[in-house]
Amino acid sequence: MEKELYTWEQVRAYSIIALHNLLHSANQVNLKNIKMFMDPLQTLYGKDGVVEYAELLLKKS
Repeated sequence: MEKELYTWEQVRAYSIIALHNLLHSANQVNLKNIKMFMDPLQTLYGKDGVVEYAELLLKKS
């Protein structure tokens, strides 16, 4: 299986989305829980639109 490469902007965007989702959940904010919120993002959001979605979340906050 070939490794998929991400730009720094995409990595940062995935992190912003994961933190946003964790902050708006009933879970405690800690490092164990952030991993739980980051893992499914790769399949939920494509690389192409992830930066724009993160920017939208930042504008709304």
